[in-house]
Amino acid sequence: MKALVVLLLVPALAVAEPCKRRHGLRSGATAPCSGILTPKAKAIEGARCVRVHLPKEKAEHAYTRATMAADLALEASRTSICRDELKRVRSQPARSRGVPEWLAGAAVVVGVVAGWLLRGAAN
Repeated sequence: MKALVVLLLVPALAVAEPCKRRHGLRSGATAPCSGILTPKAKAIEGARCVRVHLPKEKAEHAYTRATMAADLALEASRTSICRDELKRVRSQPARSRGVPEWLAGAAVVVGVVAGWLLRGAAN
């Protein structure tokens, strides 16, 4: 930022005439001599609003935009895959919410054993 301020101020200093005496200035008033007689806050504010085109910043901005576009495309494809998987799962027939298969098998085994024991007790 300091380099930018220096770049902006050097041409003004090169053509400025030195002031012979001090002049009191009000905000918005024109200086009676050429030179930079603005408060520091105003100079910094003016430097911030100047539009500067720097190659490195442009390249970084283009790279960031391209990366963000690629990330957005990746997320869109992931969303599409998840949406398709959800449709596939919803289209499958619902599994029975009744008795689990292992419990039904255990009941059969218990029934067979109980029958065998009761038949043995009856003899």
